[in-house]
Amino acid sequence: MKRRHMDISKYQKIVDIIEQYAQAIRASLLYKDTENIINIKDAIKEFGGELQYTKDTRGYADIKKGKKFNFKIEIDEYIKDTDKEKFAIAHELGHLFMHMGFVFDKEKWKEFSPEQTYSIGFGEYTFLEAESDTFALALFMPRKRFMQVALKCSNGDGYSISEIADEFNVNRQWVVDRGRDLGLWD
Repeated sequence: MKRRHMDISKYQKIVDIIEQYAQAIRASLLYKDTENIINIKDAIKEFGGELQYTKDTRGYADIKKGKKFNFKIEIDEYIKDTDKEKFAIAHELGHLFMHMGFVFDKEKWKEFSPEQTYSIGFGEYTFLEAESDTFALALFMPRKRFMQVALKCSNGDGYSISEIADEFNVNRQWVVDRGRDLGLWD
């Protein structure tokens, strides 16, 4: 979601809703300790999914309703074991929970066609893609903890993006985007 293209209050409401999805998933994975760093590959297994590496994902990743498993995330083997892989998995989980209805909307999930694929990589960047990006950032960097870490990494003139990134074990661009989503900076 490009913040500059919509009313700030509407944008913040959307971020808040996405935050609730991410927090619910974090709570399911981490139980009571929802502020810890999650292992994104463990999340796939926890929800009965499958991760597969392939050369045929049109760039990065795809998610499909599974036959043998609940769902399947296909990742381009080129990005295996990189930050791009971690983000792509979290992004696809955003589609799974918010757009495909898995866990949250049983009727939508039942009606979802196994042939229908949400994907990142080539193609138009849509509102649904932006929502999934926001979900991925919220999954890795929960709001409350992010605000605490940002405050700790502030020197009065600004924030140390690198220190925040190190705290969450994510790359700096994710921190910039998350801080922007939370209204800490433009």
